[in-house]
Amino acid sequence: MLVQYWEKVMESVWVDIILFLLTTGGNLDEPETSGVGVGVGMTALHMAAQYNEAVVCRLLVQHNASVNIADSLVVETALDTARRFSRPRYIALLEKELVWREGEVAEEEKQME
Repeated sequence: MLVQYWEKVMESVWVDIILFLLTTGGNLDEPETSGVGVGVGMTALHMAAQYNEAVVCRLLVQHNASVNIADSLVVETALDTARRFSRPRYIALLEKELVWREGEVAEEEKQME
């Protein structure tokens, strides 16, 4: 019971932070640079995938967080992180988003010709 409560609290905190960043013009793709150890070099999307934050992951993707940025420590994308931590929902979400975004880029390039 305590673990479930803690998970809900943390999810709420993450959502509040992201909404704050969005309303104040913050950069969702900026990697963490403070401190040492866990999270340094990772974007919010990397951390959401690692820490199994479904709502946060969807929120970030909906607000165009980059799915192609590699973190500066392990040098992997958020999709790589999801695979490493065996997060099937994130893998599906991020793969779908990549395909959609690549399709948009291809369509834009086609229109520019």
